[in-house]
Amino acid sequence: MPVRRQVVIREEHVQSELPEWAREGAFLQQHLVEAGRWAEASEWLHVYRHMGFAAIDVAGFLLQYFASGQHWSLKEFGVRTASLRTQLAALGQREQFPTPSSVSRLLGVVAEHDVRPVGPRLLIETTDADAAAISPAGAAACERTRSGRCGAHA
Repeated sequence: MPVRRQVVIREEHVQSELPEWAREGAFLQQHLVEAGRWAEASEWLHVYRHMGFAAIDVAGFLLQYFASGQHWSLKEFGVRTASLRTQLAALGQREQFPTPSSVSRLLGVVAEHDVRPVGPRLLIETTDADAAAISPAGAAACERTRSGRCGAHA
């Protein structure tokens, strides 16, 4: 019996519009990119790895995850963003959007004492958050960050 071969090409479905839960993160990231803040953060946000996604890619993933406001696991978020990965990567001027396992691998090589100073810097300095508009505890953290006392500014 002759062997019959068939070539099947799977078309990747890419949504043209982001779902409602992804729009706030998209808006925030677009604002940071347009203001030049995302590029600035990519200059100082580094995790040494031989290969894989850069720290700024993981920051983009986490920004989208937390801005979504959904109570999904990282794995579920990855499933729900699978068809949006190209668009989400493009928001941060990147070619690829990390998967939850990529995020997990990168986070597995950092220690809490390395990451703790990055939070205030990403959340306050990068976004130009006004200390008067946040809680007293946040204002104190903002002041420590700006003065360099929390280690974010070496």
